[in-house]
Amino acid sequence: MKPLLLSVSKLNFSLGKKPLLSNINLDIKVGELVGIIGPNGAGKSTLLKNIVGIHKPDQGHIAINGVSLHQLSHLQRAEKISYLAQRQEAAFPFTVADTIKLGAHALQMRRRTSQSTLNQQVSRIAEQLNISALLPRQLDQLSGGETQLVHFARILMQNTCLMLLDEPTAALDIGHEAQLMNLLRQQCRSGSTALVAIHNLNIAAAYCDRLILLDKGKLIASGRAEEVITQAQLTQLYDHQVMVSQNPISGTVTVLPMPERQSTVSFKVHLIGGAGSTVALVRALLQMGIEVTAGIGHEQDSDTDYWLTTGVEHVKVPAFSAIDPAAFERAKQLVANADLTILTEFPIGSMNIDNLHLAAEAKNLWILEENPDQLARFYHPDMIPIYQVLRQHSQVFTALAAIEQLKNTVGKIKASLSLS
Repeated sequence: MKPLLLSVSKLNFSLGKKPLLSNINLDIKVGELVGIIGPNGAGKSTLLKNIVGIHKPDQGHIAINGVSLHQLSHLQRAEKISYLAQRQEAAFPFTVADTIKLGAHALQMRRRTSQSTLNQQVSRIAEQLNISALLPRQLDQLSGGETQLVHFARILMQNTCLMLLDEPTAALDIGHEAQLMNLLRQQCRSGSTALVAIHNLNIAAAYCDRLILLDKGKLIASGRAEEVITQAQLTQLYDHQVMVSQNPISGTVTVLPMPERQSTVSFKVHLIGGAGSTVALVRALLQMGIEVTAGIGHEQDSDTDYWLTTGVEHVKVPAFSAIDPAAFERAKQLVANADLTILTEFPIGSMNIDNLHLAAEAKNLWILEENPDQLARFYHPDMIPIYQVLRQHSQVFTALAAIEQLKNTVGKIKASLSLS
């Protein structure tokens, strides 16, 4: 088991009469990369400033390696804790090389290191961050992203056991963002420890060993990304809709903002699908202002999760179970109320064959086909004749063609309303 490095207990902090942190308790072990997430004003920056000593807590205890923070001198803190603030101001026109060397100030106060050795360390760190060409330039002549990388280099030069970073990737493009986070993770794998405030939830989920969720100065949740970044948590915290899902490539939690719905038009579409086949279609229909219903979907299916997230009325049955008669009747009513039913392209087996029977109830049916080998997705030969009959009595589109056709339909509805 890894030893404990940072301990924060019963931490309270107020600015004037306004409480900013309330009863914060957390432990960080050696080698951990821990992300602090939460909405604007949650207390992420304030917590880091309390830990580094910029703010003095009203109550509570902060310890590094078992030693209370208030017992450490400024020099001792600088030897143990490095801090990258959210915004960096270039007060003096230092060169990039000299700025990075500032990270070694605490070490130089203890024992002198030759300029040759310092220059070698600066060159090595600059090479890691691909900023070697910036070394002779003045700091106040750099872009925001370049400045952030230089100050991260200064943190690496300081070489402390605990790194505190406040939004370190905010000014970086996606390539440098990944580069910085990968290097930060390498540092932690080598024995350093990092506590990082991050707005980008996808980056936090991809790189951090553990996450701490703050809101209004209180610790709401702590644990692995999938335990902290949940649909229920984010729905409560953010005013605008977001969708929590799993990245199919990396397996990490993914958070996507949901576009705001347009005003509803008097046209209802019911979707029959599964295995992610309706996600893009739902997004397009809601953006057009079309009222959408869906089902029958199984729990834990990506479509069912998306319907729930977007507020689409739907019929759900338990995972890995057959569709029961009650669910079929509820879905049949949704089909009856729809102006159009769309059957998407998804695998059909014994557990969800009633979706084909449901499509047969539609008064106006479209079928979406992308793959020419349609029969491969039916897991029993008895299903193929049912599908072929449905196909003979419906219109067949690709998904893109269906969306374009629906745009025309919505346009005609809006035009008729403006004329009336």
